[in-house]
Amino acid sequence: MTQDRVEVRRGRVTDLSSYMQSEQQNRMVQKQKAEGYLSEANSLLEMGKQQEARQAFSSAYNLSQFDDALNEDARVQLKNVREEQALFALANRRNVFMNDNRGVVQANEQIAIDESQLMNYTDKMVKDVLRGNSEEENNTLRLLAARLIDQQQAVPVSPMSIQTVLPQQGNVATFSRSLQINDRADLIIELRGERTASRATGGNVMVVLLLAGLALGVSFASRSGEEGEGC
Repeated sequence: MTQDRVEVRRGRVTDLSSYMQSEQQNRMVQKQKAEGYLSEANSLLEMGKQQEARQAFSSAYNLSQFDDALNEDARVQLKNVREEQALFALANRRNVFMNDNRGVVQANEQIAIDESQLMNYTDKMVKDVLRGNSEEENNTLRLLAARLIDQQQAVPVSPMSIQTVLPQQGNVATFSRSLQINDRADLIIELRGERTASRATGGNVMVVLLLAGLALGVSFASRSGEEGEGC
């Protein structure tokens, strides 16, 4: 099963509230996309475009993981399409075999279509292919088709990527350059900066001078005391 990805707009996220609002908007976009795929898939089925309809159902299923009702609807319809396609292919292959071996099997000629049309067929074509079989034979083919699809779905799929949005901090810097003859030339960016004087610089200097004066005073007093004791 393929994993579909939807490009959604990420707004400026600065706190938890804006993050939750952004995620809610993204989910609404994905839900609208999934509903659009479902509607498109049913239209494609009516036109007989089975392969495109299956892809649309698969996209709707992948994009509706957060909506249980919509996801279940897409899953059921996708499963039905897969089983019908498998049934149609099995029945058509059986009819081809019966026609190729009529002298041995002693059966009437069965309706079979070209294999190139297996992914693009209508409901009438399905009924025509199944018409020559008994009800028991068609039920057996349905069970076999369902078993094949269940085995395919049991295969683990690649996990979907997690779209993570981190709060935006700082300022965004955009770099550009004029049109170059060599479009593969490196973009060289030179950054120059200088330290700006802080308001607290003068206060810090006064504190340092005061501490230095105190240290000198203590040292001078200590030396004077030692000379007095020596005398």
